[in-house]
Amino acid sequence: MRSECKTVLSRSLALALSVICASAAWPETVSSAVAVTTDKLRYAPGEMIVVKIVNTLFVPIYALTGQTYCTIVTVERSVDGGWKPEGTCQSYGPPGWVEIAAGGTNRIEVTPRLHGDQALDAGRYRVKLVFKVGSTNGRSDTVFSSEFLVSNLAKVTMP
Repeated sequence: MRSECKTVLSRSLALALSVICASAAWPETVSSAVAVTTDKLRYAPGEMIVVKIVNTLFVPIYALTGQTYCTIVTVERSVDGGWKPEGTCQSYGPPGWVEIAAGGTNRIEVTPRLHGDQALDAGRYRVKLVFKVGSTNGRSDTVFSSEFLVSNLAKVTMP
């Protein structure tokens, strides 16, 4: 009986230590386990930007609507060495949570939707996703896409 208790205690201690170690590594793991990409590196002003979010975590992630053009992502423009959010959400309803399942993918079409929405001007941009891990009360993290351009040259075709 005594050796069984030692075995159970050893396994419990090993499990507790692995959970603690995993928690300590969590910050590096989360950002690298969620990816945000765009379908192209150059767009014409007003052209739809297709964003793909891939969650390779073993738990779902949650993002709030109400960002650029009322989606769950924020398109940011490079301005004077910093990043400025673009395409505000004109909706007056409360934002809601969108779940991206563990191992799941979400495709988002970023384009002006409502009357009065302004198309993105020419410039250098990136997409930002702020999300909660595991639940809407989970820890918050942020990931970014690679930079892309919006340019009038994007719609010029060669003869």
